[in-house]
Amino acid sequence: MASRASSDPLAPAKLPGLGTSWHHRGPGYWIRRVASPAGKLLVYLAVGGFAFGVYRLAVASLPSWARLACHLLLAAACLTGLTLGWRSARKRLRERLLNPPTPEQTWEEHRSGRQRGVSAALSGRFAALLALPLLPALAAYGVGMVCANAFVRELPSEAGARRALGQRP
Repeated sequence: MASRASSDPLAPAKLPGLGTSWHHRGPGYWIRRVASPAGKLLVYLAVGGFAFGVYRLAVASLPSWARLACHLLLAAACLTGLTLGWRSARKRLRERLLNPPTPEQTWEEHRSGRQRGVSAALSGRFAALLALPLLPALAAYGVGMVCANAFVRELPSEAGARRALGQRP
């Protein structure tokens, strides 16, 4: 049987990763809003750093003109990845803020994303080995996406929860 507090229509919805802290935006909210992207950013930077180390070993034996060409190509690929990651994340955020998900939809996306993540991690290992030369650019794409999502005033899940609660941002 549901408790009185959970069936109260004026109680804020609990969101994945934020709980009910989005309602008052206290210290707990800001710690969660900073810690989550910071952790993802560290993972992408670690993957990019590892891939860059492997890349440096691979090009170390090349002549200087070929090394310079490889460095320039990698820098261009990383800059392109960073830009594309930022732009795609911002576009998705704009679309989601125009039609924010309800708290129930947010939880459903969270659960399905977790299931997809496990299967993608297991099936993507071989592809990651094949894409090793592009891994720094792919990591830059991820950094762009994380940064674009981190620097928004309100998350789409919060907007949907506020709308469901009947509040203005």
